[in-house]
Amino acid sequence: RLGRELRDASQGPFPPRDLLSIAARTLESSSELAPITSLTQPPAGSSAALHGAYLIAIQTEASRVAAQAFAGLSDEERTHIEANLPEIATVFGEGKYLHSDEDRARYRRTQRTIALLPKVNRGRLLAAQRVLLRAVEPGYLAQLKADLQAVEAKGFSSTPGVREETLWSSGERCVIGSTRNNIYSREFAIVVDLGGDDTYLCRGGSARPEQRAGLLIDFAGDDRYQSTASFAQGSAFCGAALLLDLAGDDSYASTADFSQGAALCGTAICWDVAGEDAFRGQGYAQGSALCHGLGALIDGAGRDHCEAGVYSQGFAGPGAFGVLLASGGDDVYSVSGRAPSGYGTPNAFRSMGQGASFGFRHLASGGVAVLCDTGGSDRYEAGNFAQGGGYYFGWGNLIDLGQGNDRYGGSRYGQGWAAHSALGSFWDEGGDDSYTTMIGASASAAWDLCATVFMDDAGDDRYLGMVNLCNGGSAQNGLALFFDHGGRDTYRLPPGKAGPNNYHGGHSLSIFVDAGSTGDRYTYSPLADGKALVEGVAGVQIDTPGGIAGLAGLEAMSDEGLKALLGFE
Repeated sequence: RLGRELRDASQGPFPPRDLLSIAARTLESSSELAPITSLTQPPAGSSAALHGAYLIAIQTEASRVAAQAFAGLSDEERTHIEANLPEIATVFGEGKYLHSDEDRARYRRTQRTIALLPKVNRGRLLAAQRVLLRAVEPGYLAQLKADLQAVEAKGFSSTPGVREETLWSSGERCVIGSTRNNIYSREFAIVVDLGGDDTYLCRGGSARPEQRAGLLIDFAGDDRYQSTASFAQGSAFCGAALLLDLAGDDSYASTADFSQGAALCGTAICWDVAGEDAFRGQGYAQGSALCHGLGALIDGAGRDHCEAGVYSQGFAGPGAFGVLLASGGDDVYSVSGRAPSGYGTPNAFRSMGQGASFGFRHLASGGVAVLCDTGGSDRYEAGNFAQGGGYYFGWGNLIDLGQGNDRYGGSRYGQGWAAHSALGSFWDEGGDDSYTTMIGASASAAWDLCATVFMDDAGDDRYLGMVNLCNGGSAQNGLALFFDHGGRDTYRLPPGKAGPNNYHGGHSLSIFVDAGSTGDRYTYSPLADGKALVEGVAGVQIDTPGGIAGLAGLEAMSDEGLKALLGFE
């Protein structure tokens, strides 16, 4: 359901509005707004000044609504959260367990900050984003563009902090650029640019406690976004931010954490409608939300390249919804960690991204994370903990729709995994796909009180996982489901293994099903077309060339017949 809803949202006329509704339901937070009588859209043919005043009114109202999210906190508590959340992000980003921090004074600050977060009203943060969306509704954007083109025909003006001519400004609050190749080197709360190959040497469409809402709209051109500051390029810290780029082959680059649709106790959307774009970020980037809120990167059609550090490309922490939503094109996604694997594996590193949700172990449960790509032959590259998985009460999803021939490469824990009371989901709709991991725990791997599901709907697929816990593997009271439908598939490792269970006692359950088509190959397993096996007492392996219909008779089968089919005595 979630994948289809995201696909519908990406193909709709106004994806952010639909995404906000999905986020509100997922976070169980209302984003509804009372009628805003103070926002009156300018009539057609209005001046740049009238449009500027309207956009300032939107930004002012969004700031007011965002501030309401913190109304349940005292001034001292709000100040504490704003001062300590970035520190938590830094420590967590270094791969440290917050609950066992050796700096005990810092640990006490962390503990109090996490305890205060439930007082933040996520619904008001989502509602503030809904206010900002008033500025980018399709009907208003068309009018805004037409009116600004008429303004430009009459002449230009100049604005401090902007190279080349502009159309209007109101000091540091709002600037409207022209179709010249503008260079923005000053921080404005609101930027609207009519066109041209522009350069943004600033945060651009960002929100922070001192500026609760930020907005950037760029109509056209091959633009360059570059920042060395945190919370840039449609990102928010304790506020709401929106960046919209409507056309052009754009480049986004940041040397600091939290960029390109990332949020820390806020709501952030970076929306690039079209073009062959390049996104390069550090940690917490490209649809990442840590602690209460929404972080989203929405990327339209085109062959795009996304590269980031840890906790990126659809990541969610406690109380958060993180999503990267891409619409077609042969895309490349890469999450490379800044630290080596905690397991001591040579040349392996941590990623924690591409549809990954993490909780703060023993302190706070994880959120919901999604990477959803709706078409094209895509490539996914990552290290440990990536490509659809959850850790400590988190739920992570990787969804790739369409019939593209996709390639997935990971290390340990990838492609539908979960560890320590969490959920992991993976769905590839079709194509001749390749799944590779360096170590293992992939393609539905459930470890320690977890449940995972892996689905590949069609195609001649290759499963090249290494070592163990692959292709529907469970252990320590886990539940792993693996389903591949159709195609001549190749499996390097034996599927459907279950156990051990020495953590808690009891059992794990692994169910592996390859349904439809003949010609499947199992390198190190006796499983073959038309066979069913049981490993131990809880590893079920079924290959049914007849597809789903081949399983339909199981429900009506007698206990004796089912035992005979699965090899029980």
